[in-house]
Amino acid sequence: MKTRFLPGFFSSFREGNYKQHLDKKRSAFLCMLEPLVSSASLPEVFTSFVGKGFRTRAKYKIFQREGRLFVEGTDPLKGTVPYEEALWILPPRGRKMVPQIVAVLETEKRAFPVDGLEMRLSHGHRDVLVVLSVKKDIKKSFEPLVRLLLESVKGLVGVVIPSQHKVIGERALSHRILGCEISAPYDTFFQSHSVLTPRLIEVVIESFSQACNRGLLDLYCGVGLFSLFSAKFFSEIMGVDNSPSAVEYARWNSKQWGLNNTYFIRSDVSGFLNKKTVESVDCLVVDPPRSGCSQGTVEKMLEIGAEYVCLVSCCPETFVRDLKIWLKNGYSVGAMSALDMFPFTDFLETVTLLRK
Repeated sequence: MKTRFLPGFFSSFREGNYKQHLDKKRSAFLCMLEPLVSSASLPEVFTSFVGKGFRTRAKYKIFQREGRLFVEGTDPLKGTVPYEEALWILPPRGRKMVPQIVAVLETEKRAFPVDGLEMRLSHGHRDVLVVLSVKKDIKKSFEPLVRLLLESVKGLVGVVIPSQHKVIGERALSHRILGCEISAPYDTFFQSHSVLTPRLIEVVIESFSQACNRGLLDLYCGVGLFSLFSAKFFSEIMGVDNSPSAVEYARWNSKQWGLNNTYFIRSDVSGFLNKKTVESVDCLVVDPPRSGCSQGTVEKMLEIGAEYVCLVSCCPETFVRDLKIWLKNGYSVGAMSALDMFPFTDFLETVTLLRK
């Protein structure tokens, strides 16, 4: 397994720590794979631009003590710290915006007490969406605070307060990735690495170079990220996800792209496979949550008999668990890539092409 360090690496103490952590993570992953995969198939690892910031999503805890506002964030190296010490994980624009938001919350802390803040930055644009945590028993409208935030912070396009079922401004961010626009609402998953997300898409698409034909089934499709970029390679694509918002935006994105060969279904993947007879599918894309596929779901996928299966996973343990089932049932590893989209954690994004 090789590691590909991108230009400008090793420019700070954090990046030195990053190399050490990545070496340990890579070695642990290698130990899990060696009994299953030939050395020729072991993946290279695409690394993060740690020094330039890598997260487009960050959460902060907010509390008051003796009339003062305190904001805490998470530093991957130190744990819980004052928020200023955790800003380095964000791209430069995010580092500038968080203090601006905190300044408004400080000014309005007595009238509008907030317990938490989640910041989401768009890929390829300067737009930002904020989710505020407010205690459920507070019935007072926070709209004046939201309006003040939207007026004061340039680039802030929407504010959401889930406990009050309130959305002011945009509820979704538009991302520009690989020259294309794709939208995702605040309450769905979207890849959060500011640099490696385009590369992830390219790796998945490259794995299809051998599989392009009639049909693709995209399981756990989210807002359609892989389906949309794969549409030109297949005559028909069906995406399945259990999130109403994700499926709504997958359909919307498809319409915006002018596609007429993509279809998206709201369903639990396991339930879909139990009820639906899938035909004319040459390739599966399987991108489950970190917990992996639920018990018995991989066995249902096997019944489809797809010639190619592209496994996308962010958790090495559940990936290896599910991979064993595929390998025991006649599939072999054709290609494998790894991207360190979650620096300083045990998680590693992997893309594996299986062939029957």
